[in-house]
Amino acid sequence: PPANASQTSLHSNGSFPALQTVRPSPAQMSADDPGSQRFKDLQSWSEAFEKHELVEILVNISKNNRQFQSFLGHAFVTDIKWCKIRVTFTPSQASQSSQSSPDSAQIQQHFARFGSMRHIECFPSIHSALITFENYTSAQAAVSEGVHDNVAGSGYNASCCYEFEGSEQPPANTDVIQQQQQQIQIQSQNQMAMQTQQQHLLSHTPGNAQLQALHSAVMIGGPLDSRRLFVSSLSYSTTDETLRNVFSQYGELEDCTIVRDKVTQRSKGYGFVVFKHIGGATNALQQPEKFIDHRRTRSWLAAQGNQFK
Repeated sequence: PPANASQTSLHSNGSFPALQTVRPSPAQMSADDPGSQRFKDLQSWSEAFEKHELVEILVNISKNNRQFQSFLGHAFVTDIKWCKIRVTFTPSQASQSSQSSPDSAQIQQHFARFGSMRHIECFPSIHSALITFENYTSAQAAVSEGVHDNVAGSGYNASCCYEFEGSEQPPANTDVIQQQQQQIQIQSQNQMAMQTQQQHLLSHTPGNAQLQALHSAVMIGGPLDSRRLFVSSLSYSTTDETLRNVFSQYGELEDCTIVRDKVTQRSKGYGFVVFKHIGGATNALQQPEKFIDHRRTRSWLAAQGNQFK
């Protein structure tokens, strides 16, 4: 970075000024250049760290080095990743409209208030769109709003995330999610039928301890694989209590835990929620994407593994 980088400030539009110093690429470094060897060392050393640990290292260096802070900030916010967002449309509960999700003109009308856009790409078959803004602050404002109600009067609400976050769950898996939800609903119906049958037996066999125990087991709720959810894309600041408060709205919980690093106790950005009844999991998966602490999270049956990442 230039020698006066410590005095660098943001432009009025929120972007960083262009840096004048150009660093040579690794390919331009000669084999006997000490900088080339150090570059290789840095690549090797970084492989030992997880993403959140690397982020913490960079932030700590930036706190004490204004030149590094300016250079790193410029590299981040000028990357198109922070200008491109994915928009997912869902029908408003108050709307009875059967029309398709918003088109490019309606998207332009609604999102223009956040800033100028370079490109809009619509995917009506999966009720989704990609928007590329001219400036990262525009994308940030659109994502931070959370749920956008009734986009351009279309009868559809919209939720936004950065496109690189949305790629964790490819749109191609929409059918898989629907099949998963249908499977849970069938299991929930079977469970209710079992409960009805057991209640009938109990009413005709008072005092039978074995049937009482069986009835309790049924009421607690079905196979664990049908009640245990994996929750991804959590904010590192989200707590177990926050996660519990969000998911307890859908049914009684048996367990709720955010996975943390054993040494630092920092969140790894994902967790597990176990409902006492299949019905709770069914309710929660009716809306697999939820905004928690200003982040768009995703949830699915943990037994499905990482196929949606």
